[in-house]
Amino acid sequence: MTPLRGLSPWRLPIWDKMQEVGTAQEFSQYKRIIGFRIPLTHRYYELDDEVVWRIVLHDLPILRAETQALLHSLERSGAD
Repeated sequence: MTPLRGLSPWRLPIWDKMQEVGTAQEFSQYKRIIGFRIPLTHRYYELDDEVVWRIVLHDLPILRAETQALLHSLERSGAD
């Protein structure tokens, strides 16, 4: 089972907002991140525990590092 089946990140309002701000492309897996929100919050009972655990172990550290890099970049640009 995949946590992303049948979802289109292009139809989620958060995608539009991230496009406006220009931050979506800063994250290597932004389409998957946005697409995972619906099953995580509304269809969590359908999720495969192994898939979620693999995301926690492998993808979450990448997201954290990318988020920290973006925040650091924003802090530096705000200091100018």
